Amino acid sequence: MTQNSKAGAAFIAGGTIAGAGVSATVGGMGLAGGFCAVGIGATPVVAAGAVAGAAAYGAINAIAQGDAAAFATMGNYYKLSLGVILLHSALMAKR
Repeated sequence: MTQNSKAGAAFIAGGTIAGAGVSATVGGMGLAGGFCAVGIGATPVVAAGAVAGAAAYGAINAIAQGDAAAFATMGNYYKLSLGVILLHSALMAKR
């Protein structure tokens, strides 16, 4: 196992532990809409923590290596996220 894969595994394990902590702290959560409601258990929250840990590891590696393609991808992601937030805010303001 190389040093990079050990560090990546540590980030994923940390994200998994954080996801489990969020699930234990928040408890029963779910999504509700006008049509139905769906409960979300611990498993998807723990999995999301693992994915977030892997993403953090990738972002830190990209920043450390100065990877231009990774910077562009991160920038596009944040632009998309900002657009979704602004659209949601505009739609909620019309209610």
